[in-house]
Amino acid sequence: ALYWKVEPNAVVGPPGQLAYHLDTWVIKRRLDELHRPIPRLIRVGDLREIARDLGHGGDTNAVKRAFDQNASAFIRAKMTYRARNGREEIFEGYFNRYNMFYRGYTLPGGRTAETVYLSLNDPYYALMNGAKRRPLDYRYLRSLTPAAQRFYEIVSTKIFAAITNRYRS
Repeated sequence: ALYWKVEPNAVVGPPGQLAYHLDTWVIKRRLDELHRPIPRLIRVGDLREIARDLGHGGDTNAVKRAFDQNASAFIRAKMTYRARNGREEIFEGYFNRYNMFYRGYTLPGGRTAETVYLSLNDPYYALMNGAKRRPLDYRYLRSLTPAAQRFYEIVSTKIFAAITNRYRS
């Protein structure tokens, strides 16, 4: 069973295509690159570099708005997943995934952020550290149209499991 509903923040608006690309091409990739357990505070990078990586030139305002849209969206979720220990777990909650810290903000612990950081909130932090990982080919993902990108994300879990376990059709 899977239920994952995103409820946008009325002030910053619903996450659009840029917010999706930011989440998929930048944030998920950074999380995938980290060893488990993931640290609480994650350096994402410079807004200008992220804007260029997303194909937005130097438009840091649009990228910051996309960060805000993603960070402020509340999620209602209920799902089962295979934990790293092999057991099936249930994840259910109403939460936002992370908090943002931009350059100049005070980070947890008192330091000043020299770039963009995010801090995973408890439910998402537990899910990211507890669930089995599935690799995504981010270069391939970026080459797809928006609908094909989403399809790849959804189907890749089943395909990866089938290949890993040598299932036959």
